[in-house]
This record gives sequence, C-alpha cells and structure tokens, in this order.
Amino acid sequence: MKLFRQIAQKISLSNTEVDSNTINYQNKKITYNLADTQKAKKFLTVVLQSTMDAIIFVNAQREIIDFNDAAEFLFHYKAEEVIGQPIDNLILKSKVDFYNRKIEQAMEAHTGGSQLTLQNEKIFKKKNNTSFSSDIFISCFQDTEETYTILIIKDLSKIKEKDQELVKSKERLELALESAKIGLWDQNFRTGEVYRSKQWAQMLGYTLEEIGQKAKDWISLIHPEDLSKVKAATHEHETGRTDAFNVEHRLKTKNGDYKWILNWGKIVEFDKDGNPLRALGSHIDIHNRKETEEKLKYLNETKNRLFSIIGHDLKNPLSDIIGFSELLCINYDKYPPEKVKKFHELIFSSAKTTQNLLDNLLQWSRFHSGELLFKPENFNLEHVVNNNFILFKSKAESKKIDLQNEIKEPVEVYADKKMIETVLRNLISNAIKYTREGGKITLRHETKDDKAVLAVEDTGIGIKDKDINKLFLKGQQISTEGTTGEQGTGLGLIICQDFINKHNESIWVTSQPGKGTTFRFTLPQK
Repeated sequence: MKLFRQIAQKISLSNTEVDSNTINYQNKKITYNLADTQKAKKFLTVVLQSTMDAIIFVNAQREIIDFNDAAEFLFHYKAEEVIGQPIDNLILKSKVDFYNRKIEQAMEAHTGGSQLTLQNEKIFKKKNNTSFSSDIFISCFQDTEETYTILIIKDLSKIKEKDQELVKSKERLELALESAKIGLWDQNFRTGEVYRSKQWAQMLGYTLEEIGQKAKDWISLIHPEDLSKVKAATHEHETGRTDAFNVEHRLKTKNGDYKWILNWGKIVEFDKDGNPLRALGSHIDIHNRKETEEKLKYLNETKNRLFSIIGHDLKNPLSDIIGFSELLCINYDKYPPEKVKKFHELIFSSAKTTQNLLDNLLQWSRFHSGELLFKPENFNLEHVVNNNFILFKSKAESKKIDLQNEIKEPVEVYADKKMIETVLRNLISNAIKYTREGGKITLRHETKDDKAVLAVEDTGIGIKDKDINKLFLKGQQISTEGTTGEQGTGLGLIICQDFINKHNESIWVTSQPGKGTTFRFTLPQK
C-alpha cells in the first residue's frame, strides 16, 4: 500500500505526461505498469475530491500545487487562485514560525514512517482573513526530485456549531420535558436494562442514581392494585395485539406515596423471529388530572345524593307536616283532644326531622364549597358533651332512653369546636333513633397513643355486617327507619366522616344486630 500511494501521488502531482515507468522506493528503482498508474491517478482524484476534509499539496518551494474542492469551500478560494502561490498566504502571520517548526517535525516524523497531528489549532485564515480552529494532519512525501507536504485540514468550527446546536436542542428538549412533566425510557429486551431520563426519576422524587436500570426496578414501584392491568397491557403489545403500550397506573414515590402516571411505549426493534429487542416510551405525570377526576366524580355523587335527599327524604317529613296540618284544620272541632295532641306531636317530630336535615345539608354544602372554615382551638370536650345531652334530653325521655355521660373530668382537645359539636349531635341523634324504648346510650372517653378516643354506645337494633362497610362509603350510604318510624338519610354519618377526616383523625363503628352499636372517633389532645 505504501508503494501504491507513492506511485499514485507522483502521478497526481505531475502536470505533464508520465515519461518514466520507474520510481525510487527505499533507495531502489521500482518498475511499474503505466496503465495501472493511470487507474491509480483516477482513483486518487475521486478520493481527493469526494472527501469532506480540505487537502492541500505543497512542494519544496512552499508553493501550493493542488487544492481540492473541500479546500475551496473552506478557504473561499478557487483552486486557480492559490495554485502556484505560497502556502504562507493561507497562514496567520503570527503562526508562520509555528507552522515552519511543525513542518520540520513532520519531516522528522516522515523518516520514521509516521505523520504529525495537530489538534484544535488556529493556524490558517480564510480569504476574508477570518481564522478558524482545525485539526491538521501533516504528511511528507519524497521522491527522487523533491519533497512534498500534504496538509489534511478538518474544520472544527462547523463541528462546534453543530455541537452547540445539539446542546441547544438538548436544552430545549429538557425544558419541554420538564415543563410538560414527561419522562423518557428506552428498554433493551436482551439485557433487561432500561435507560430513564432524569425527568422520569424526578417526577417520583428520586435522582437518577437512586433509580435502578433494570425493568424489574420499575415493576417493583407499581401499585399492587395496578400491577395486573399493567402486565396485561404489556403482554398485549409484546404479542402484537396492540400498536402501542398505553396504560394509566400508580408508581411509588420516594416518600412512600403513589403518583398517577400515563405510561406510553412502543416496540421499535425486533429480531428476525419477531421477538422484541427494543422499546421506547414516555411517562407523563397525570396525578393532578386523576385527582381532579376523582373530585369531579365525588362532586357528581354528592350532587346526586343531594337531589335524592331533597327529592325523597326532605319531601317525606314536609308531606307529613302538610298532611297532618290539613287534617287538623279541617277536623279540629271533630277530633278528641288526645288525637289533636297526637297530630301535634307528629307535626313537631316531622318539623324537627326537617330542621335537622336542613341543618346537615347546610353544613355539608358549606364544607364542600369551602365556606365552612377549619378553625381548631383548645377546648374542654366535657362541656360539648353536656350541651348535647341537654339538647337531646327531651327526645330521649320521650322514648324512655337513659342518657349516661361517663365523662366526669375535663378532657382538653385541640379541634374545631363547631365541627365536633355537629359530629356529636349526629351520633347521639342516630343512637336515639335506633334505640328502643327503655334502652340506654352512654358516652365514654379514654386516652390512647396521646389521642382522645370518644365513644357513643347504644343498646339499639344494631347494624348488619354487610351494611357496616357501606356506612362511610360515599354513594353507598344506607338509611333505615328508626325504632318509632323516624326517617333517616345517611347524610349525618357522611358529615361526621368528613369533619373527622378534616382533623386527620379516624372514625369507625362496631355493632351486633339486636344488641347495639358503638361509634368511636379520635381527636388530638391539647
């Protein structure tokens, strides 16, 4: 190859017809075939003119003797403008001495059979006198007549421009991904390794170093309830039944919570047998959207529940009031005193039911509209219980129910007083409603884990096991008639749960059908 290059270079550099078929190679005269050298010349010309690097041939007199197309493009000179001119015309004045030293070094390197490489140097200038950075490869060639220098110049300015554009493109992509809350992933099915972008990790609260690079690391973060549907969606796509993998699921964050993610992906590479090799995809944070959807769903259920109460539960006691009042107006003089009294009692009971229902509806609507502000304060729970006992005393006496308050000492809690009054009022009212004549209702208190635990216990009809779990489920509330036909809506327990949840506390129930029910809730102590 070395000999071939010498023959080709000699012919390429000659401006006259070749009149000799010998070349001096390593102090030996080598004979070559002229036809072969003509082919070599054509081959060399094609290579020189097709390369993207500027190539300049310089003779021993420092004159340019060849200048390829890439050199014309780089220096903004036509070949005919520079051929025969000194190479110094293309060199910065401050770099001429530096260039000369490097040529001498190249000569020395040539004797050892190697070339000299200069990286990221500013030596040359263009036609408009602007300088540029370049990588320069200097080779020397010597035949029997003289020594030639070959300069191969790689312009770094274009590379730097492309690098800068790549950096800018990457920055734009990073900004777009960050603002859109999109993370990228790239899975290799052969190795099981997955590349994940930093946005992928950050949306879950992790750094890239904290996230594993295996597919199993992602699977371990999926919410247990979502795992089966994710696996099903994966299988559907990997077997070609779907064009893309597209599923909404929850992933565990660094703080232990779960966040909703829209996971989209597509297999982009298969082996010859159709097995997946590579898949690309994205993670989109849809947690706020899912929360909004859940809130809208809840508000829709609330609206339906409200219409149900207005259309049914509120209508019934109002109908009783109107009906009994009408009968009294028409037949007042005909009815005996005891019947008139009975009608008055029924009207009064229906009016109280309507009042309680309207009060609950008002509290409920104000709470969910944000009008009912949460204002916790320190207060004595004993006083709130006593006030509620006074409120329900006459109602309990009418059913001969024994109300017992076993809270005999101050219990200081930190809570919203009005909300807790509403909770107690609903629980005591329910206990009276579902306790038969002669029954008993007891309020107790205990301290557990620095929490005040209040219990409202009755000896009433109890709740069936299948109904207990429905008591606090929105849209699943049950309503049962009281022991004397009292109407209920189930709304009171919804309010109790909402108010206790607002305190970040718990409310629960235990019951035995025919023996009674106990509602308990916790409050933070002072």
